[in-house]
This record gives sequence, structure tokens and C-alpha cells, in this order.
Amino acid sequence: MLWDAAGIRGLAARLDESNFVILLRRMLEHEPSPERVCTIVAVLWRIWKARNWVVFELKQVHFAMLRQQLTFQIQEWLQGGVLVRVDPVSSCQDVVGEEYVESGLTCSFDGAVCGQSHAAFGIVIRDASRAVVLARGGHLDGAFDLSLVELIALHEAIYWCVIQG
Repeated sequence: MLWDAAGIRGLAARLDESNFVILLRRMLEHEPSPERVCTIVAVLWRIWKARNWVVFELKQVHFAMLRQQLTFQIQEWLQGGVLVRVDPVSSCQDVVGEEYVESGLTCSFDGAVCGQSHAAFGIVIRDASRAVVLARGGHLDGAFDLSLVELIALHEAIYWCVIQG
């Protein structure tokens, strides 16, 4: 249901990168409402977190669990919520965001290290009304420590906020 609302109906378990990018562009091309953008970004953020559980904690991820977490996360993002919480389903600690009190922005960020020479990060910035104002990912080549990748993600988020004034 939420997956359908986000425009990810019938998404195959294996979707190559180019098709995934095309799918995202189609979902965002007609200036969707802030609630729809929030839903789409929440779906992608939850997929990212589930991927981390599989890769780093060797946990199994089930669709029903993802849907329940997604419902909780969308409500939290649209209504506001705590900065750090323990997910009621997985019992994993999940950093939901860092508050930027002056600007009213909330930033969720995460990083991942893959093998010896690749890393990636994700950033989601929402305004005071919880509308998504930036969703960005980055790829880094080189040997990185996970905490450094997450610091780079936080730096990118702060840098974006500074540029926006």
C-alpha cells in the first residue's frame, strides 16, 4: 500500500542501477507534493537501512517488517519526532537526525563502506514542516573508516545548509 503510494508498485527484487534511476526520475518529474516526496525518500531511506542490517549485522529482512518500519518512519517524518530511537521491530539503534535549531532543518545521514576501496553516504534534509528539501547520495573511492564516511555525509549536509543561507 505505502509502496504503491510511493510509486514503487511491483518493484522487482533485482533492479539494475540504470532502471532504478529512470524509475526515480519518473516518480519525481511532475513536481509531486511534499508528502509524496517524503514518502518516496522514506522508502529509499528504509531500503538503505535494511541493506545495512543485511550487510553489517547479517540479519534477515522481511517485507512485512520493512512496511511496518516505513509506516512508523513516514509518520515520524511528517509529524516530527525524536532524534535517536530504538526501532521497535528490529531493536536496532537508528540515528534519525540531527536538529539544526536555527534553520529548523532536520538532517538524517548515514554512510557505508564496501570492501577495501569503496564507500557511500546518504543525506536527507527536511524543513520545519517535515517536507524533504534535499535527498542526496555520494560515492567515495579510497580506503575509508565508517565513522569518517558518516562525518563526510554530515559535512555535505552542513555545507548544503550554509550555501542555502
